Amino acid sequence: MSTSTFVNFYKSQEYEGELHRYTGPQAQSSPSISGVSSVETGSETWLIVYQGKNFDGDAMQLGPNTRIYDLTKVHTNRDGGDWNNQISSFVMYDHKPSFWASGATRPELDLQDGEIIFAENADFEGDCKIYHGTNYARDLNNCPYGTNGTSRDLKNNISSLATGSNAWLEVYDATDYQGNVLKVHPSTEYRDLSSAKRGSIGNWSNQLQSFRCIYSTSEPASWSMGLDESRFKSLYPDNYSDNTLNGNAIGYRTQDAQYRIYDPVVDYPDVDTMAATIQIDHIISASTDDHTKLVLTYNTHRELIQVSQDWQAGSAYQVPSWVIKTVDVGAEVLGAVGALETAGISEAAANEFVETFDAACKTFNKVCQVIANLSESDGGRFYMIPVACHTIVRASLAVSSSEPGGGTPINFDHQAVARMLGGNWLQWQGTTGALNQRVEYRQGDYDYRTWYQELSVMRQNAGMLVTCKVDFERGSFDDHIILMVGFMATASGPRAVFAQASIQFHVTDDSDFSNILGEPIYSTAAAPISDLGQAVADSLASQLAGMDFGSNDNNQARATLPNIAKLNVNTIIEATSNG
Repeated sequence: MSTSTFVNFYKSQEYEGELHRYTGPQAQSSPSISGVSSVETGSETWLIVYQGKNFDGDAMQLGPNTRIYDLTKVHTNRDGGDWNNQISSFVMYDHKPSFWASGATRPELDLQDGEIIFAENADFEGDCKIYHGTNYARDLNNCPYGTNGTSRDLKNNISSLATGSNAWLEVYDATDYQGNVLKVHPSTEYRDLSSAKRGSIGNWSNQLQSFRCIYSTSEPASWSMGLDESRFKSLYPDNYSDNTLNGNAIGYRTQDAQYRIYDPVVDYPDVDTMAATIQIDHIISASTDDHTKLVLTYNTHRELIQVSQDWQAGSAYQVPSWVIKTVDVGAEVLGAVGALETAGISEAAANEFVETFDAACKTFNKVCQVIANLSESDGGRFYMIPVACHTIVRASLAVSSSEPGGGTPINFDHQAVARMLGGNWLQWQGTTGALNQRVEYRQGDYDYRTWYQELSVMRQNAGMLVTCKVDFERGSFDDHIILMVGFMATASGPRAVFAQASIQFHVTDDSDFSNILGEPIYSTAAAPISDLGQAVADSLASQLAGMDFGSNDNNQARATLPNIAKLNVNTIIEATSNG
């Protein structure tokens, strides 16, 4: 607030006997002044005074640096008298109003581009506060009016408000932008907030506790975008409420491991983006949980433009955060948009598929690299990688608008998987839910266990991610394969376009070696791969070659894992079809 916006009213001529000093832009319909005989204004003051209370009667404009030492020398327009002892109400501006040159005296707000005003009383009277441009206030208790030197804060003390052009205002009835929200478009006046409905039975008068105002020539992201939290949670099968730690969350169990997915925290870094922060815990009994935090950034078209992530394994191993920018989409998936559109997918959904799919694939590859040397018993730490990938897809679905149309639904036949592996789905002891079923089977001289595949279908059925864990059963020292296969819709049905696998070896006393990560395998229209499973197996086998696991038996047994990965990848592909 400019210190040069003020008016001094005096009881006597020659600026003697000060009655009151008012500072800052404001409207006073019945100020505690009477008998004004002289007046002066500041260098950034445009003042209109009125004979009557409530801005009635004759009126007079007084510009910056006005000094009238004797109001008997200034005549009124209506009754031929003078202005001595006649000022009963006034309006004061901190800028030259647009109507000033015309001589108009009707009290108007005349807010400038990007301005907002809050006032303690209806019709913008009493103490006022004006903000310019983009502003945020998490707690209005920390925002004093400042009018006339008052230190009184705005919290629950606002009865009228208005916005100027390009000012997009959101007000909340709780601190930290929580509670009910009132969205006020540019160039809008609420002269009495008691007439504005709040919730089911309340109104907005004296209820404001925080606000956000964005200066923008177009509707900002926060006005049209959000994340549908209920839809997001519903995409985790058999989820349950989990409030055991700080923060609201859901839990779900998959592949014989438990995970905690915290409620997304949505923020708007600027007028064109929305960011959703989601923390995931791998729940470890009697030890420190693993943690990863995803920050997913979307543009105003609801397209994923960036993923940042950090990772902490237990209490000892923390990986610095990294960033994946979907503007750097790999050439492998760039050609997908045209094929998706021929399958009935909208251009927006096709673009979203490319960005989300690419981010999930890069996330799988990146996290496998950074935790390659870690070990644990049940594979839950490594399966947390697919959980993060599914979370990216599910959050993107909860952000995207639900529009009609789209391709043919993609079907995945779990029973076909069991038949092809030569077993049946059996519930793991002490668990519930389909994702904790497994098929036990034997290949050659060794036993394996494949867990129920977890699926995430993308917007308009443009594609699908399929993940699972495969155990090489070795008593209490199982090895684990983590698989991810990606599908894209085409006019002739879903086509597998991506596969990648990692192998986690359980470290024993007689061996010391790293886990291995296969190369990401892409099958594109320009460079199709006829046997995606074989390509995954070849990538794993090339890294297994020459590794010594401590005994001939271990070496021979683990040499089978690339073929087991191939079997499962191709089984997943065979089980996927149009619905």
